[in-house]
Amino acid sequence: MLLKLLADAVLLLHGAFILFALFGGLFVLRHRQALWFHLPAAAWAFVTSLTTLPCPLTPLENYFRMMAGETGYGGGFIQHYFLPTSYPESLPMPLAWLSAGSVLILNAAVYGFVAYRRRRRTKRQYLSDWGAHRMKSVIELEIDVPQARLAELFTDPGQNTRWMDDVDRVEAISGQPGMPGSKYRLVPKKGKMVFVATVLARNLPTEAHLSLEASNATVSVKGFFVAISSGRTRLTSEEVFSFNGPLNRILGFLAQGAIKHAHRRHMEAFKRFAETHK
Repeated sequence: MLLKLLADAVLLLHGAFILFALFGGLFVLRHRQALWFHLPAAAWAFVTSLTTLPCPLTPLENYFRMMAGETGYGGGFIQHYFLPTSYPESLPMPLAWLSAGSVLILNAAVYGFVAYRRRRRTKRQYLSDWGAHRMKSVIELEIDVPQARLAELFTDPGQNTRWMDDVDRVEAISGQPGMPGSKYRLVPKKGKMVFVATVLARNLPTEAHLSLEASNATVSVKGFFVAISSGRTRLTSEEVFSFNGPLNRILGFLAQGAIKHAHRRHMEAFKRFAETHK
């Protein structure tokens, strides 16, 4: 009895695998990681539909059935309704092509729908951000520095000039530098765009948040620190730019690439600085 149940369980697993191969792309809508499981499954279903390559579940089910004293696949609901689709290697060639074509067409339709949904969602987010005159830049780096030390270096205004090559000096305005509520001024080496920084949150060693204000823009800066190991940390730097006035919004839109490039350059400079000041 147990062996028969095991054989039926393997056949159900086989049917579930086929359904996943056909429609598993829908999981990608919510879980992008599902892509790495579904694509191999769909490829395997396509190949086994056109060749005599056996599915490893087939001999496993047959083993349990022979051990249970059964022959063939007659006599049960599961065998009668699922067996023809679970074993495409037994199909004539025209039906094998039809089976393989079904896998290909259904998955093309599913991934086309997934791409359409993601494109619409990205477009809505872009229009929402642009309607609010915002631009976001996110940089993620893995740095060979312990979490607590990295967070400390990142949130210390006194260290800014050591890795921000375009900042000439940092001038304290109020409060204890780097602490919540404190303010300081970032004076550039060139130009007149001076940013006034306000520390909004300092929840070390996991995150920090500050605001940078200039005459033409405000930047929300967030840093997130995740320990990968005792000596390695993942830094996620998020900067959201809000531009003031129609002209600045246009200039900000045109300068998106340069702004994101400068953000990455700053973060890579910070990585080099932090790894030499552990």
